[in-house]
Amino acid sequence: MNKTEYDELVTEIIADLNLVTKSRYRVTAKTTRRIVQWLSQGYGLEEFKKVHRHKYMEWRNTESERFLQPATLHAMSHFEDYLEASENVNLRKKVGVYIEDGNDEHDF
Repeated sequence: MNKTEYDELVTEIIADLNLVTKSRYRVTAKTTRRIVQWLSQGYGLEEFKKVHRHKYMEWRNTESERFLQPATLHAMSHFEDYLEASENVNLRKKVGVYIEDGNDEHDF
């Protein structure tokens, strides 16, 4: 992947985070570095989308909502754990163990 492709993907990832969280985060050098580290390890847009949606659903309307930001969600110390948690929730949904609260009015 060349620099232009990385830049475009980083822009898409931040745009998705903004869509989900109704925020206005911008692409910065620090944010780009973090995201490119994950992209270079083989993660892609879909994994970032999973993390954004899962953490939004988990943290919205709680004290943790303030952590719905690139520095937390894309951090080297958190991203893989958040991704794994999102995949575990999807697995529980498939086997019928997960019960939604029915209050999701967010459309993304």
